[in-house]
Amino acid sequence: MAENTKIQWTDHTWNPWTGCKKVSSGCKFCYMYRDKERYGLDPTTVIRSKPPTFNKPLNWKEPAKVFTCSWSDFFIEEADLCRDDAWQIIKDTPHLTYQILTKRPERIIKNLPYQIIKTHISEPNTKLPYIPSNVWLGVSAGNQEDYEKMWLTLKTVKLTLGGVFFLSLEPLTDPIDLSRAITTIDETEGIQPNWVIVGGESGNEKGKYRYRKCELDWITSIVDQCLMRKIPVFVKQLGTHLSKELGLKDRHGGDWNEWPGEIQIRQFPKTIYQ
Repeated sequence: MAENTKIQWTDHTWNPWTGCKKVSSGCKFCYMYRDKERYGLDPTTVIRSKPPTFNKPLNWKEPAKVFTCSWSDFFIEEADLCRDDAWQIIKDTPHLTYQILTKRPERIIKNLPYQIIKTHISEPNTKLPYIPSNVWLGVSAGNQEDYEKMWLTLKTVKLTLGGVFFLSLEPLTDPIDLSRAITTIDETEGIQPNWVIVGGESGNEKGKYRYRKCELDWITSIVDQCLMRKIPVFVKQLGTHLSKELGLKDRHGGDWNEWPGEIQIRQFPKTIYQ
């Protein structure tokens, strides 16, 4: 995959493997399926990338954000034999920040790297899972049901291991009430996400890969909820439906200069300075 990307919230994409299987309503019009089928490839077959692509982050010498597995899921079962090699590259490039977005949060803890801990001189060494400090873990959801399911599972990982955790509410296909699954940081420590991305779906007018409706009020509500809780929020795009409805020039609704001022906001977690 390409070193650079048009995805506004990252600097590079890295695909150590490609191919995925749909597991939620958000997967319905997956762009990876569309693009794989365009080249006559089976999008459900998970394939390890060739060495130049698999090892690509080793060539990036400057600090950067890396969206990992934009054409797959880092925690998909079919990549279990490849994942340790990917973790090693992540650990060997501490200057890069890996943004790992998954729809399989229930598989995270069992598929993390391990560190050896000596709890006491008289006891055997203990292998404990950990999250490398240059990794952000996120879940993707576009409606209330998927959001609550995904975040409640990821929240358990956050409570257990700590780190930077985020939500990608894209493609947003329904309004979402964040309060249904998170608490404020004043009530308990660190239960809310460190970052929220939100955006509408882009797609075609006809054919297999269309787009679903996203209302401006839904995006505005997410922004307001995040600002109220002091959660950094990043509006990626308004999507094709709103682009057409508002008469925007960018068909994906990705040019924030065309948006209402109250949603012109693209923040990052405090661990990165823009």
